[in-house]
Amino acid sequence: MYSAADGKVPPNGDCNWTQFQYLDCAAANLTLDHVHIMGGLYWTGCGNLTISNSVIDWQPSQSWFLIQNACQTPDATSTITVTGSTLESGPSVPVYTGGSDIGAVNEYTGNVSMIVSNSLIQGFPQGLDPTQGSLIKDNEIYVQDASCGGSPCHLDGLFSQGGSGIAYVGNYIVVPSGATAAIFFQSDPGSTGNTVTGNFLKGGSYTFFNETSFGVQVLLNTFGGGTFGDATDCGGGSCGSVRLWKGNIYVNGAPVHSP
Repeated sequence: MYSAADGKVPPNGDCNWTQFQYLDCAAANLTLDHVHIMGGLYWTGCGNLTISNSVIDWQPSQSWFLIQNACQTPDATSTITVTGSTLESGPSVPVYTGGSDIGAVNEYTGNVSMIVSNSLIQGFPQGLDPTQGSLIKDNEIYVQDASCGGSPCHLDGLFSQGGSGIAYVGNYIVVPSGATAAIFFQSDPGSTGNTVTGNFLKGGSYTFFNETSFGVQVLLNTFGGGTFGDATDCGGGSCGSVRLWKGNIYVNGAPVHSP
């Protein structure tokens, strides 16, 4: 196990522990396999980050993220790949956020796609923040309540803030009522080619919230119910659009209608 308590770091990763007890790694390409890291991971490389069969545990990190890409080259193209791993924050860690960048995996700058599969993501008020070309497949994502100045934080299981060609396939996503949605497309004007297929979605103000993705396809998903409704394609003065809505049902088999 790698932790700030014993000072251990992954070899060949150019990594050091910071005072906030997260691992700062500068390697252009970083591969972590069968590791257990206690603390967040702040990766400044501009190549590819690969995590497999591992556990990344937020405790006792004091950072606002678990894994964050911090490449400072805006035109860099990177991929974060996570498979067969657990990304978690323990229940004993108090979580407060005043911004939207807290969560399991976040991108900071550059063109960073995510390929996240067969993993467990839990204990955060935000799950994943995918951008263009990302594939999020066959994961379990559980989002916890968090307080923002005494009010619920409007955070999500999957929160796309930009990019086209994003695919969400076969995930099991449960978020609290204080979240905006299990899946939320926001602040990505003009994005196209996004697909939501075969997921279980439960919680949020609306379970599926599409504010600014155009022509999204929503197929064969199961809905567990939201606070105000199952799906909406308008919010914040913007309206996205659905190109194909087919085979979406409630847990009792009744059809869920397109927004």
